Amino acid sequence: MMPRLVALEGLPRRVRCERERLGLSPAQLARRVGVDREAIYRFERGRAASPSAVFVLKLSIALGVSMDYLLLGEVDGVKDLVACYAFLSSKRQEALRLVALGLGEIG
Repeated sequence: MMPRLVALEGLPRRVRCERERLGLSPAQLARRVGVDREAIYRFERGRAASPSAVFVLKLSIALGVSMDYLLLGEVDGVKDLVACYAFLSSKRQEALRLVALGLGEIG
């Protein structure tokens, strides 16, 4: 039996964000990982069992990111923010820019 990882908050979101950043559909990512499309859909929506270490390794290779990033993200959230920035509305991007410059606050 393969070792299982505990369900980690944020893992499905990071996978989806990285997949979208690469312009991949769930079906394309599924082919890269060697699973069916439904497995990716269920996983990204948090409806799958805790992933095996092998599955997370395959995801990290397919997405071109480290397992550490997928499993843990960054302590300060910077990697998550940078990866997802392009998918924010222009209004949200501007608000984040102002926060980064110290001229605004998140609200």
